[in-house]
Amino acid sequence: MGAGRTAPVVVAAVLAAVGAGLPVWAAPDVVGWVQWLVTLVLGGLCAWFAVGAARAATVADADGLRVRGFLRVSRLPWSQVQDIRTEANPAAGAQRRAPLRVSHAYGPRGRRVALRYVDDARVDLDREIAFLHRVWQEQRGDTWTPEAGGGAPYRAR
Repeated sequence: MGAGRTAPVVVAAVLAAVGAGLPVWAAPDVVGWVQWLVTLVLGGLCAWFAVGAARAATVADADGLRVRGFLRVSRLPWSQVQDIRTEANPAAGAQRRAPLRVSHAYGPRGRRVALRYVDDARVDLDREIAFLHRVWQEQRGDTWTPEAGGGAPYRAR
């Protein structure tokens, strides 16, 4: 995600945790161990959120694409990729500084995997997608054929 974008996420998480914990600490009738328990839980959630924001990424290697999110990692081997393309971001009109174009990889049976942070707000999107296409074509093998049937929204290359 990059340090410049992670810092505001961390600050927001800390402020939210302080805002959520302040009423517990300010209440005179709340037992001390409950205050500390709430503080530990909020601190843990804050740390988890910050680490998740910093680790979220799209990684392309010899095995395929790996997209790390907050809760899970999606893996898509090159041999299963049906297409990689950019699309208009439906949230662009509603969010300030949202990317206008985002990217997705399509796998078996039309499975769509959003490529985190591969968008026109963070990278030279056309260059990155062209690079991913070259790697995909090299790594998928000579025997690769587009998935037949299933209605997958792919374009064979």
